[in-house]
Amino acid sequence: MRVVRTVCRAVVLLMALPALAWATDFTADLVHDFAGARMKGTVAFKDQMMRMEMNGHQGNVVTIHRPDKNLMWMVMPEERMYMEMTYTPDPTLEGWTAAKEQKAKYLGTEEVAGLKCKKYELVEDGEKVTYWVADDIAFPVKVVTREGTMRLENIRKGSVPGNLFEPPAGFQKMTMPAMPGGMMMPMN
Repeated sequence: MRVVRTVCRAVVLLMALPALAWATDFTADLVHDFAGARMKGTVAFKDQMMRMEMNGHQGNVVTIHRPDKNLMWMVMPEERMYMEMTYTPDPTLEGWTAAKEQKAKYLGTEEVAGLKCKKYELVEDGEKVTYWVADDIAFPVKVVTREGTMRLENIRKGSVPGNLFEPPAGFQKMTMPAMPGGMMMPMN
């Protein structure tokens, strides 16, 4: 469960970054430093879909965000299972937008992950957040908060296969029932 909690924190941090409206399809390696722990994984973006794979001590977890279907899936490859949840956009996690850019303090440009980025500082919910936003992909490639740092590396622009944004065939669907302890029950 520790890896799931850490991945959930990474997902929240990542989702706090982009408005789901990036301009370019791309894949990248993801490095997330949080509370003294480092997690590595990959991300893929196509249209308004996102897939994130995080590798932790206790296994791998894949999250797939499909705002077009109003769904999010958390896939557990080792167990050959996935959990389906409703995708609920949160206006407080709208990501990098023109409105945020207007409120942010522009700090100049820096190169991050081989891309020219505009660096901004913004106070969100009382917390200072620093963003490095790459014009090439219309996406933050580095974000620093008091909880940690997220950065993208080895960014590869280009076509991303659509099947990456679906639960794997043959995996069992799970759901989180309203039970004490939050136990998961299989759904057929």
